Amino acid sequence: MRTGGKRRSGVRSEVQGQQTREQILDSAEALFAEHGINGVSLRAIVGAAGANISAIHYHFGSRERLIEEVMVRYAKRITDEHVWRLADCREEPGRPPLLEQVVAACLAPALRANRRPEDDGISKYNRLRARLAAETTDFARQVIVKCYDDAGQRQIAALSKVLPQLSREDLLWRYHVMLSIMIFSAPVANRLEHLSGHAYEFADPETALNWFVPLFTTLFQAPQHQAGAQAWIPGEAPQPRIAEPASARAS
Repeated sequence: MRTGGKRRSGVRSEVQGQQTREQILDSAEALFAEHGINGVSLRAIVGAAGANISAIHYHFGSRERLIEEVMVRYAKRITDEHVWRLADCREEPGRPPLLEQVVAACLAPALRANRRPEDDGISKYNRLRARLAAETTDFARQVIVKCYDDAGQRQIAALSKVLPQLSREDLLWRYHVMLSIMIFSAPVANRLEHLSGHAYEFADPETALNWFVPLFTTLFQAPQHQAGAQAWIPGEAPQPRIAEPASARAS
């Protein structure tokens, strides 16, 4: 009897410990998203979670490990979705062009990430990811590498396969544009809605996808960037234009 009682007590303690761990992660996610990883104290996190400082050290060991856990638990869900969506891209009657499928597979998991109605269509996770991407510390960069490098390389490889005419540098610049908008579009959506006089809805992921997929498909299909080309900036001295090669004029 005593042994059974101890076993039940141990199970209850394990369940309570897991609940405390999840509450800390949820609280840290919300506070980091709102204030940034450097703007939140451990006391604020445990206060919001109804826990104590020792619980953070018991479950995570350090503040840095807690931040990693917050990011990794959602990043894995997104990157796993990237894997199967990219694997599902193929040329087949009734499907959009392959490039359009690959672009949609890259965008959809991140834009739909952790959508919650109480966030007005902008997830805490997306705000946290944007804040972390803007951090310049080595630690923040290491977390981004750990969470997203594999997925990024898979996306670049898939795009390169359907865009063999682009140089790697050209492809990466275009991917850079898509990635930047993918990360920062959600955090600035409310601002855009304000600037539009609330005439348009920018925070809804499905609306964003319907706009972004054709926009980025067109971006990737644009002509190859001209090596050495310089942008002309109004108010500055015009830059000399590079002469077009004779072979290009003849064609």
